[in-house]
Amino acid sequence: MPRMVRARLIHGICHYFGQWISGDDRGFRSANHKIHSSGDYKNPPPPGEHEGLRHWVQSHMSESPVTLEEPEYPVLGSAFILKLHREGATVRCLCCGSTHISRAL
Repeated sequence: MPRMVRARLIHGICHYFGQWISGDDRGFRSANHKIHSSGDYKNPPPPGEHEGLRHWVQSHMSESPVTLEEPEYPVLGSAFILKLHREGATVRCLCCGSTHISRAL
């Protein structure tokens, strides 16, 4: 009987600048997990939680949040795959959207 090889699958998401900020109403964790909201994207926190932090972050952002248009997806996706290949990763699947990239390695 042939030996079974276990595939290692890693799923990751990369958000574009400004798409998921501290104080986000979908839930968030700050750098080093110093501040947590009480919810997450599946079970959002109560409306208004960390509203002051969200407004402060938005007012101090150096630029507007990045949102891609559909013609830009293959350009960014190809560059991202190339970078992962250079790092030695095998990419099985990659999805680009207007607000983030999702990949399976």
